[in-house]
Amino acid sequence: MSQLKNSVLGASIFLGIFISSIALAHTKLISSTPSEGDDVTDPTVIELHFSNDLVPQFSKGKLVMVDDSGSNVSVDVNVSNSDDKKTLLLMPASHLLAGNYRLEWRVVSSDSHPVLGHLSFEVK
Repeated sequence: MSQLKNSVLGASIFLGIFISSIALAHTKLISSTPSEGDDVTDPTVIELHFSNDLVPQFSKGKLVMVDDSGSNVSVDVNVSNSDDKKTLLLMPASHLLAGNYRLEWRVVSSDSHPVLGHLSFEVK
């Protein structure tokens, strides 16, 4: 009976470590330029730096300007990955007007799990 308990305990510990390592492997946003809440002047490139390599064809971003009435106005952006494969680059197609912006992103990394997020910044 004690051998069975030891086997179950050992399997439980192994399973816990295995599941924890999988959970820790998901891609995380490490930093961004601009950062959450920044006040900036007309950025030509928005950079999102992640912990893992991204799969370019499944990684994207959407930029919207939030006007005074709370409505969202979409902003055209060109999206690409940098040479380091961990950075998503978003280049607005035109100058950003003064106002509040929200960037919504979705990336897929080499672990094949999609990760979503957003950040807000203000253009002065």
